[in-house]
Amino acid sequence: MNGLGPDPSGGVEQATPSSLAAVWRAATLRPRRGLPGLLRAEPRRVAWLFPISAGILQSMFQAASNDLGARGSALMIVALAIPIGAAWGILQLHVTAAALWVTTRSESGRLPFRRVRYAVALSSAPASYAFVAWLIGTVLFGRLLFVNPDTLAAANAGALDLFRIAGLYLGTGACLVWGTVLLVLAIREIADTTVWGAIGRLLLALLLLCGVVFVVVVVVGVVAAVLIR
Repeated sequence: MNGLGPDPSGGVEQATPSSLAAVWRAATLRPRRGLPGLLRAEPRRVAWLFPISAGILQSMFQAASNDLGARGSALMIVALAIPIGAAWGILQLHVTAAALWVTTRSESGRLPFRRVRYAVALSSAPASYAFVAWLIGTVLFGRLLFVNPDTLAAANAGALDLFRIAGLYLGTGACLVWGTVLLVLAIREIADTTVWGAIGRLLLALLLLCGVVFVVVVVVGVVAAVLIR
């Protein structure tokens, strides 16, 4: 049981996508057929580009939230966001995969970590659409894109520009929701469980991450207090 219904291929073995574009399409546009096929095959290295682009997207979004566009050029912001975001995306991939690896099992036992990591990487694919949209937005709007929306409204920016940037934010949010749905489907596939079972495992992983962060913060606080004395 994989929870995805009958095999659309009718039992005929299909070639697993290997190029970036093919993996991208299979994971995002045809998840019912493409996602199980990708997860049953060997992990594709091109999938690493998805969490990297997601990390850069988060860095660009953070730059906009911090009003960096009011203090620097768009080129400088993107140049900083790429290495920082790429590193953050890879770190986030491994931390999320580690938490899911602890909370997710299949009927045959513990899942290989690289398979869980691949599932998490594929679920980041929708964020790459938003990343491309933000790059296009950077070309169209320049540093205006990296100004906090509240600041833009207070500065009486053009209504059309505000509408377009608001649309970009809404599209970004939709891609993140889309990625969460893909992650649930991916967990369901690799753990051979139901949708609710996959959601439960994801919630357990989130609780685990929150617990680890809490412990780290407490330990750092205690150590800092001791050193300051």
